[in-house]
Amino acid sequence: MKEKVKLIENNALKVMDKSHISVVSSNYSKELEQEYSLSYYINNIFQLAVPNTITHSAWVIQSLIGIYYVGLLDDIKLLDGISLGYSWVSVFGYSIILGFSSALDTFVTQFYGSGDFKACGRMLNKSFVIVLVMCIPCLMMQCISGTVFNLMGIDHEVSMYSFRVALTLTPSIAIYVPLILVEKFLMGQQITKPQMAIQLINTVLYPLYCHICVFWFGWGLYGVVVVRAFSEAIYVAALVVYMKVSHCCDESLVTPTMDVFKGWNEYLSVAWPSLFMTVLEWWGFEILNLLCGKIGPIDLAANVIGVNFINFIYLFCTGIGTSSGTLVGNSIGEGNIKNAKRYIWVGIGMTLATMGLMDIGLLVFRSSLSRVFSREPEVVEIVGNIICMIAIQVLSDGTQATQTKILIAMGRQSQATWVSLFSYYVIMLPLGILGSFYWGWRVYGIWFSTIVATFFVTMGYNYLLCTEKWIDIKKEALSENIDST
Repeated sequence: MKEKVKLIENNALKVMDKSHISVVSSNYSKELEQEYSLSYYINNIFQLAVPNTITHSAWVIQSLIGIYYVGLLDDIKLLDGISLGYSWVSVFGYSIILGFSSALDTFVTQFYGSGDFKACGRMLNKSFVIVLVMCIPCLMMQCISGTVFNLMGIDHEVSMYSFRVALTLTPSIAIYVPLILVEKFLMGQQITKPQMAIQLINTVLYPLYCHICVFWFGWGLYGVVVVRAFSEAIYVAALVVYMKVSHCCDESLVTPTMDVFKGWNEYLSVAWPSLFMTVLEWWGFEILNLLCGKIGPIDLAANVIGVNFINFIYLFCTGIGTSSGTLVGNSIGEGNIKNAKRYIWVGIGMTLATMGLMDIGLLVFRSSLSRVFSREPEVVEIVGNIICMIAIQVLSDGTQATQTKILIAMGRQSQATWVSLFSYYVIMLPLGILGSFYWGWRVYGIWFSTIVATFFVTMGYNYLLCTEKWIDIKKEALSENIDST
């Protein structure tokens, strides 16, 4: 690490202005670009992907535990209320914060790769203030959720529960800001094991948290919501303590100054496209889920089960994609474009291989899996058919998940946003409406539209990666490094 810093300092001294970027770029190429075997790239991605996948799986398990405790209250309207409340907060809270914070992936991975560790810390401080400001309208949106639910014609009692869930989750939205930023800060520096360890402990204790708040304190539905915020707070606090005690980030952590209020344009120029890139996909699928509720209860139940299956599979794509994106960004920051390219295609190849194995499992155990969540014959039959469609979709959907993380690390969110807009809103939503309501395909029309849309996204992202002008990325990364140094 010290040698890398020394290399950056020596190169920076040779540069008097940005017109000499090409000279320094050639020095990087000679000293940094090396040949490695395929196993080297696979191993590096795998080492980051496994802890990352386990961490994200723990979040899903915690949510399922919370839903289980709500089910113990024996009131179907409570289940409907918490599901609707979570959906609202996800759309008008978590998705916006996640999108805006994704800009940190671009900066931290590239700064870390260049050896400018202090720049990582400065960008973390700046992003915290910016994302916290963006959190304010998200918090305000929770206050109107009840009115919106009533206008949508949802049962009054369910609307009331959903509104209260959304309000109770406002602390969770605020906590999510440092949570996601610290996670990205550590991931950009290839630190993943602490998050995994903390989340595993948190998940083991999660049933105890729920039991105490739901039954001992008698908070019922809202006890589950409080536990979610409490668990997130424990996670963030434990990560901060770990960073201080382990000294793993001593070189990158920076004491905040008034500079956090300067130079917002640099961050926002990447953050806005990152936001749109995230929410366009997220909101598109949420709209489809709402439309599915208009088809009928049987189709809705089958769709919910299918979504649960694909969300589980998506965890593996996220782990590989995030790891690939981190290593691509680090390589770009280093100036090692050859490595960056190889991490891209190895990461995509690993995703396709993983999805292929998932497909085999889905098809072999299709009959058993279709009966996991329901014994209703009609639901079981529809779920069995949906599983076949999922087997097709995950190949493209998993690939685009990895491509998304890679494009963010490269700083190419703007181009990717147009691909998402076209695929999800020009193709997917109209096709889903036509297939489900006009062509009589019911829930199959919804899933057919997602297969087509994710295929177009994958092809569009693939085109962006294949036609990328890497010399421009190299110059941009080097220029940022020189300015920072």
